[in-house]
Amino acid sequence: MGNWKKLVAAAIAVPMLAAALPAVTATAAGSQDGALDAEGIAADYEARTVKTDGPTRPELPVLEETGAVTVPDGDTNATIVDDGEFGKVVTIAGGWIQNSQADGVPVKGVASFVDPTMFNKTEWTLNADVRVTDGDSVADNWNKKDAFTVGVKDQAVNLLLGAGKFGYGNTDNGYSGKTVDLSKRATAGEWASVSVVYTENDKSGVVEVYMDGEQVLEATEIGFKLSEQQGTQAYIGHGFQTSFTLDGQYDNVTVADWAATAAEAKADTAKRAEAKRASAEIPGAGEHGNNGYLWLNFKATDYEKVNFGYSVDGYAWKMLNDGDCVMDSDEGTKGIRDPHLIKLQTPDADGNKYVMIGTDLHAEGSAAGGSWDEINASKYLVVAKSQDLVKWTEPQLVSTGLEGKVGNAWAPEAIWDEETNDYLVYWSSRDLSTGGDSPTTGNTALKVYKATPRTSRPSRIPPCGLTKAPPTCTTSSTPPSCAETRATTIASPRPTGGPPSTWPPRWKASGRDSSNATPTSPPASPR
Repeated sequence: MGNWKKLVAAAIAVPMLAAALPAVTATAAGSQDGALDAEGIAADYEARTVKTDGPTRPELPVLEETGAVTVPDGDTNATIVDDGEFGKVVTIAGGWIQNSQADGVPVKGVASFVDPTMFNKTEWTLNADVRVTDGDSVADNWNKKDAFTVGVKDQAVNLLLGAGKFGYGNTDNGYSGKTVDLSKRATAGEWASVSVVYTENDKSGVVEVYMDGEQVLEATEIGFKLSEQQGTQAYIGHGFQTSFTLDGQYDNVTVADWAATAAEAKADTAKRAEAKRASAEIPGAGEHGNNGYLWLNFKATDYEKVNFGYSVDGYAWKMLNDGDCVMDSDEGTKGIRDPHLIKLQTPDADGNKYVMIGTDLHAEGSAAGGSWDEINASKYLVVAKSQDLVKWTEPQLVSTGLEGKVGNAWAPEAIWDEETNDYLVYWSSRDLSTGGDSPTTGNTALKVYKATPRTSRPSRIPPCGLTKAPPTCTTSSTPPSCAETRATTIASPRPTGGPPSTWPPRWKASGRDSSNATPTSPPASPR
């Protein structure tokens, strides 16, 4: 039984791959334990209803999506753009913008609430996800950079996320009349999910602030009541009496006409923070799209195991699942190396969309039995399948059909050949016939072989058989002697018609017909 791990929530896309990863525990195929479909996870992330033991709250409209938050026409420092990941997002840029205020009121580099009277009530809750991108190196400037401002110049409440403060009262040259430190501040470059809860007592408005599941500001009296204020304005990214802006992205902006309880605010900010963390790991969690690159790799701990990595740009990589393996094997040598992933043209009969193939090889790691023997060990390909890249079938060993003719079977890869309308699998093996009566790693040629699911038995790829290739040449390496081999895999003979085949390949092998439903797994190799 494989040792399946928890895989982080994310959406993954490569040129052959586009999928959404929900935050679930990976299990063997057929098991529903902990399994949630991607659409369900996305819907759950997008839901605005707070689920607690308290009252049921209605879903809140997202203001930047509905036009209830706007930016000045033609303002390049304040935009609302659909980023393809979170929908419409408010972006503030500039840091300091000359003439961005007029008579103390922001007019550039700012987003405004169309109906600020929503804050002229005895209670309300302002919610938002904010990613501060401001890089100001002058500490005091942060005290003038408001994420949110509600009120008028001489009676305002200001949330200074970058400074880690809450300000209120009169605004003088961008500074709040009074400030209180939050118990934590937003980290630059990371999403912070916040809720500002406003209530009123007999003499004053009272504000509490919550961030990422924690209360970061205890109930604080502000000395005035917004419900009694005239001419209230409400802004994002820019405050009164200053030309400074808080650069960043502002998403999921909602305003409720009730005061969230502490339990509700903690639950809601924690939920939104988790959703944003998942999307920060891999943008587009819960959605399909080309959002980056998935890297299958292996580590040698006890046995070699499969790990996942992710990159937005192909240069900076992050290991998923906290660096723990996503897949291991109890079959054959108990090691999986050289993992390769392909998305099927159509799902197979079990609904699987993805196939991972790899090398059955334990050569490194602390477990006993490791061997680089290229003649007697590592003779099979490892195959595992998945519907969603989260739940995987148990890895199985698949014969190459070349028993007795080749030694190892290393570094398999697969492509969909549009010319032949079929899959093509290729790997490297030691040709035992080139080693005389006593073939060894040193006296045999390492050749590249190919197979297709519905055609003839595996064969060496012409014209580049790599007969004189160095022993280090496998299908996962790219010396010049391998380049031609990679190219010629696309030019294999066209098989007779039929729809795209199922997987794993059902090629003819010694004593086995291609009409067999699945290849017979060979007995497990000794460790």
